[in-house]
Amino acid sequence: MTIATLRKLAAIINAALDTLERELAAESLEFPTLDAPYDSTAPPEGVLERESAAHAIDLIVAASSQLCASVRKPTLTMVELAWQHMLPAALRFLTAIDVIELLADVGPQGMHVQDIAQKADVDSEKLAHALRFCATYHVFTEVAPDVFANNRLSSVLNKGKSYDVLQTMSGSKYEDTNGHAAWLELNSSTFLPAAASLTQHNTDPRTKFSKEPTCTALARGAGFEGKSLFAWLEEPQNGPALQAFGVSMRATEAWETQDAILEAFDWSSLPEGSVVVDIGGGIGNIVFPLYERFPHLRFEVQDRGKTCMHGQAVWNKKYPDAIASGRVTFREHNFFEAQPRTDAAVFLIRHCVHNWADAYAVKILQHLRNAAQPSTRLVVAEHILPYACAASVLDARSDIPGASLEPVPEPLLANLGRVCGNACSLDQLMQSILNAKERTLEEHARILEGSAWKIERVNRVRGDRLYGHIVAAPQSRVG
Repeated sequence: MTIATLRKLAAIINAALDTLERELAAESLEFPTLDAPYDSTAPPEGVLERESAAHAIDLIVAASSQLCASVRKPTLTMVELAWQHMLPAALRFLTAIDVIELLADVGPQGMHVQDIAQKADVDSEKLAHALRFCATYHVFTEVAPDVFANNRLSSVLNKGKSYDVLQTMSGSKYEDTNGHAAWLELNSSTFLPAAASLTQHNTDPRTKFSKEPTCTALARGAGFEGKSLFAWLEEPQNGPALQAFGVSMRATEAWETQDAILEAFDWSSLPEGSVVVDIGGGIGNIVFPLYERFPHLRFEVQDRGKTCMHGQAVWNKKYPDAIASGRVTFREHNFFEAQPRTDAAVFLIRHCVHNWADAYAVKILQHLRNAAQPSTRLVVAEHILPYACAASVLDARSDIPGASLEPVPEPLLANLGRVCGNACSLDQLMQSILNAKERTLEEHARILEGSAWKIERVNRVRGDRLYGHIVAAPQSRVG
């Protein structure tokens, strides 16, 4: 590492900032301030979703994080990394007592911790230190000593209800939210024992080679060995965790470009009345924009029984005519059993394959293949992990349209470092709670070919380097 290399990183940042400035200035807009709440409908946010702007943002994140890692004393960085688990713990405390909603009610001037603590009935000193810790990582703004306000980051955790309304609620506070607070709760409570047990699980001769969903670090840490996460969540005492899990899936839409599902496949090419089957679709939230945009299509959402019941309630509230008209149906189905729908134009499977080790994933995909017609297409919506080295742009599957990635400027990591951090974190989480993983394109191809599907193309919506919609066609029948 030389000063010249550091200057290359700085130059990447400056060039990317120039791109953002041009994109926004073309519409007389300014970049959103960190000190104001996030508004996904604001005009600047639309500009930032565009491919060129999104790529510029990725370059800024990658170069700035690599620059920090390069120049900072390594012992300090490693100490900070060792303490990172305390940040979600503090955020969970603050969301549990509805600080975000309280601050939303008072606006940008913020509120003193003494007043917050009195309303929330907590210790003001502990509250102040938790808020300042989060503000140090730019979640909340300390506008004056011990006075805090929401900002662009903290506002994402807003549950969409006033503080006073939340205090009167007897059920889940996460219902009808964007899912981000539920995702935080799920990961910082239900999934936390997996982190503490991971090393023991991965070194114990009894468990270290296991790929079984009933033998995981989470099962060891939370005391439900012999059961899968999903079976455990459906036990009566885990009702709140199951509900948080269902709602938190809405937050997973943030992993993709906004409304990416609309561009994931050429939906308009499907004949009138074609059926799209959402495999393991939860409450069917990913189908919302498809239902609105493509009235000639019908949809079936398949999942476990309790999840289907929840999904029907959500759809009846959001789209009262959808189920009544027959355009949307729910079916309780175990995807390890034969697929009952044999007339599907498209099998859509999103965020399901990553829940299973390869052998299980192949079984799921085989059942879909065996129910497919020659014209049926499979759309797999998942992360596609790029390598951290230059081999990521020389993938053996580069003959597949959309498979190859454009090279990134030197000296950036090929996967853009921290830009890939969420996907890599999720990969470790999947390993810990399900013995599963996020996959590289080669790993995706392996399980698809093993179940007689052939990748036709990879749709990377608006240049997304980490997330893709893999479109596959049926090959010779299996099983």
